[in-house]
Amino acid sequence: MKLFEKSLKVIIKGLNYICALLLGLMAVIVFINVIERFILSSSIPWAEEVARFLLIWVVFIGAVINFYYDEHLGLDILTARLHGNLKKFISLIAYLVITFILILVIYYGYQFSALSLDWPAPASKIPFGYVYMIAPISCMIMLIVLIYKLIKLWVKGGE
Repeated sequence: MKLFEKSLKVIIKGLNYICALLLGLMAVIVFINVIERFILSSSIPWAEEVARFLLIWVVFIGAVINFYYDEHLGLDILTARLHGNLKKFISLIAYLVITFILILVIYYGYQFSALSLDWPAPASKIPFGYVYMIAPISCMIMLIVLIYKLIKLWVKGGE
């Protein structure tokens, strides 16, 4: 369990760095494009498209990070009043629903990404499959985080 927990922390830390790097790169691209538009009255043809693709990646990577730290939006009106085994049972049901959704996104996201590899974006020529591949990748990592949360809930008694 300790190795699993440490490995997961390393993955999340790496995702934090990747997310920061992509966000910084997106800001630089948009900034340069804005400056070029005002100074030269022209813009980089691929800048808006690549910035949008980077934003998609930042959102999905950020979703994994937020899921790990339990910082995503959620309604805990009911679960905040529950205790013991009933709270564990409700959490288990929630995790099962999340697992089902993650598996769906992994399966269909991979299929859609694979089909989109031959479809290049108009300005940057980046295949859309590479952009869309973040959905199944992030959901696979979320599934690993979910397994960790389930182990923590049932073996260690949760938080």
